Amino acid sequence: MAFLGDLLAAHPWLLLLCLLLVGLNAKVLPGAWTVRVLWQYNLSFYASRRQTRPAPLPSNPGRRVASWHHGTGPSTGPHPLFQADKIRTHVALLEIDINLHKSNATFFTDLDVSRIRLMARLIAPAWPMDKMQIEYTGRDGQPRRETVRGRAAFILGSAHTTFRKEMRALARYEVHSALLAWDTRWLYVGSWFVAPGKTTTVYAASLSKYILKKGRITVSPSQFLEEGGWIPPAHADDDEERGAKSPTWSWQDVETQRARGMETVRGWASVDDGLVKAYASVCHGESCR
Repeated sequence: MAFLGDLLAAHPWLLLLCLLLVGLNAKVLPGAWTVRVLWQYNLSFYASRRQTRPAPLPSNPGRRVASWHHGTGPSTGPHPLFQADKIRTHVALLEIDINLHKSNATFFTDLDVSRIRLMARLIAPAWPMDKMQIEYTGRDGQPRRETVRGRAAFILGSAHTTFRKEMRALARYEVHSALLAWDTRWLYVGSWFVAPGKTTTVYAASLSKYILKKGRITVSPSQFLEEGGWIPPAHADDDEERGAKSPTWSWQDVETQRARGMETVRGWASVDDGLVKAYASVCHGESCR
């Protein structure tokens, strides 16, 4: 330690160089991933909670739903449910591979941070589903609608990423993540790595899927989004039920957008399941060499 102190005293520029290297690589230092994820989650979650409004039900008198404002109709911009959340960052020196580009593996840490920001905003109004009347099929095969005990969780099911253009050291970029669609089980999220201010420059694109759980019960995405006030009840008639504070986005408007998103993800979803089935033919039920 004395030698190090003498070295820095004789060459103070070494200290500045070390501090510069730490600053440029802060995002990949030990523990940085956890800090980044928790920061984005809490920032987005509590910001979304502050924008909720009371909408009690007989079965859930403390219920709150998303409260959002937009223009005069779907043509003026996307429904807030489908809007993208973004983070800004740069290519750290320690993320560079042997080709002096951002390593493919490091894209996934940025995806975690970007997706957590989006998911925190979407789940906030109805989380943690303690008083929510969840619809599910019991072990006896009978449909049920009741509160469910257990920890609420959203779990990443899979992710597919396409790398389109390289990113060099210290290049700045943004990661945009948005909800594309959902089916009876999964929420599908699209993510794009883009140049700041140039959304036409796409470095990589990713498609992920999440499942919502309450204890051991899988929660239907449509029921959860309806509970949180993001979407109106199917074919609702009165204005108060047609959407959060605006009749311009009807259930059919949202369903049209969801169906459009499903066209994007349907092929990938089938390949995702097909890969698991293909394993049996690759290894013929035995351990691969």
